[in-house]
Amino acid sequence: MCSSLPLSVLRSTFAAPTRELPARRSALTVPQLVSSFAGVWEGTLYPDGSADGAPFSLLHGVALDASRGGVIGHVAFPGRDDSVAADVRLLEASAATYVALVGPYHDAATNAQVVTLLEARRVGDRMTGSYRVRPVAGGRCVDGHFVAMRARRAAAA
Repeated sequence: MCSSLPLSVLRSTFAAPTRELPARRSALTVPQLVSSFAGVWEGTLYPDGSADGAPFSLLHGVALDASRGGVIGHVAFPGRDDSVAADVRLLEASAATYVALVGPYHDAATNAQVVTLLEARRVGDRMTGSYRVRPVAGGRCVDGHFVAMRARRAAAA
């Protein structure tokens, strides 16, 4: 069982915007940082101990959707039978740092609702970092690393 990200933190992250803490609300008012991540990012998730990766696409909007709890985009896992697409919520961003919470979404591999925490360093059009997939109902976490590059193609609306 993983213990580094308590379920109470995850639940508070998904709280309605009116119940957010002042610090979280201020994080939602940084559109210039969000816009620097705007577009399509294509990458691969590599679970710890595995050379095989799972491709993903991250679509970032230009502005935060405060009406939906700070959603800034969606992540999808192309080529999967279950066609997962999940909301992405920005937790922290700077010129070089990116931290986001993905989900919850159904993970076919574990047959469970999960959330994923992405933490990355950004240099130009490249992000490298780590991730943790955590079952919402508790259980074993999956850790790994990822690499993503900003796609040169335009994002579909």
